[in-house]
Amino acid sequence: MFPEISPPPEDKPSKAGSDPDSAANQPDCSGNPLGSLIPGSNVVCLMVDRVHVGYLGPYGNTWIQTPNFDRLAWQAVVFDQCWIESPQIGPFCRACWTGRHPWEKREPNSTLGQLFQERGWRTVLLSDDPAVIADPLAAGFAEQVLVEVSFPDTPATSLEQTYLAGVFTRVLERLERLESPFFVWIHLRGLGHVWDAPLAWREQYADEGDPPAYAGVSVPDCSFTKEDDPDLWLSILQAYAGQMTVLDGCVEALLDWWGTWQQAGRTTLIFGGVSGLPLGEHGWIGPARSQLYSELVHVPLMLCPPPLQSRAWRVLGLVEPVDLFPTILEMAGIPEVRSSRVAASLLPLIREEKQAVRQLLCLEGFSGERALRTPAWFFRLVDPPELFVKPYDFWDFNNVAVRCQEIVERLTELAEQAHRQMEAGTWDKNLPLDESLTTIPE
Repeated sequence: MFPEISPPPEDKPSKAGSDPDSAANQPDCSGNPLGSLIPGSNVVCLMVDRVHVGYLGPYGNTWIQTPNFDRLAWQAVVFDQCWIESPQIGPFCRACWTGRHPWEKREPNSTLGQLFQERGWRTVLLSDDPAVIADPLAAGFAEQVLVEVSFPDTPATSLEQTYLAGVFTRVLERLERLESPFFVWIHLRGLGHVWDAPLAWREQYADEGDPPAYAGVSVPDCSFTKEDDPDLWLSILQAYAGQMTVLDGCVEALLDWWGTWQQAGRTTLIFGGVSGLPLGEHGWIGPARSQLYSELVHVPLMLCPPPLQSRAWRVLGLVEPVDLFPTILEMAGIPEVRSSRVAASLLPLIREEKQAVRQLLCLEGFSGERALRTPAWFFRLVDPPELFVKPYDFWDFNNVAVRCQEIVERLTELAEQAHRQMEAGTWDKNLPLDESLTTIPE
């Protein structure tokens, strides 16, 4: 099931990383990707935590080889600007399963699992994270299955021996036994739980003169500033690249298996990220210090209607996890359920009926940290405030708040208005914003 992974070619691009505007990463977008959508099709959602969007080929990376993510993207609708409302597991699950933003205080009427169950669908939650299985909203699924794989003590020697391969194997075994109609949610700890990629896979990403790759299996958690030894960053980056190669190999196994699965022709596959992973961009490496920067809150999202075939369709509008709730219901042919004043179905974007479903994303982190994303800006409500031009400043390196005081004031007021109205249940996601907040400055 799990093939051997070949090393990348010797002519490796620079570790400077992603080139989101590279022509090689801009697929042909001709044709309607939903022309073959089967109403009432089964749904499988695969959500993987700690996948750094900048280290995936479909999102611009040219250093780490991710041919199977490229293959997945070629068969998918790729949402280029998906930002999570919160990096916390509870709010993330609530957003996806109920369509409620963390700022919306009203309790949801029902969850995706409950709505599918009421219509006779089989509903299954699969996760290797006990916190997800223990979430109160998980009870909405008829089956909650904890996928248990032993934590390794040393790096693996092959893909089959890795923790992720063990998890994927158990997941595919469970999917194999399903009968239509079904709705399956798979939530994996992904690259934030263990790094057990073979050492050779880590070292293949090292250039001549680079330090040895990080050889541990625990995910690093440490500060990293300009004063620290850059060899520390390089060694950890190589290890993360090796772990991304493991995940890409698991995606290959999934897609190969999918091609033989009898239910594939009636099943929509959704792949998404739960949160990203700081890798030294803003003073920290690892999952512990979760500041609201792009490396944490900008995540991949791909939707593959059946059958898997060449689509290569890219959507540039701002989307967020709450949108999965109405989107999945619409794809499954379940009548719309009024759940939120924030969530919006993504199908109009795919059908080119709209270019955007919103102009504003509101984010909340740990300890009440907040941020806003508009088509032109990413604004962090910290002291002092931080403002970044989007999409040009891809990784939030050039803070222009001091030079754009008027924009900072408007966004501060907008954040207060949005929070107040979402709590009261009066927020209008179609509220037009001032042009200065939506237009990229010259």
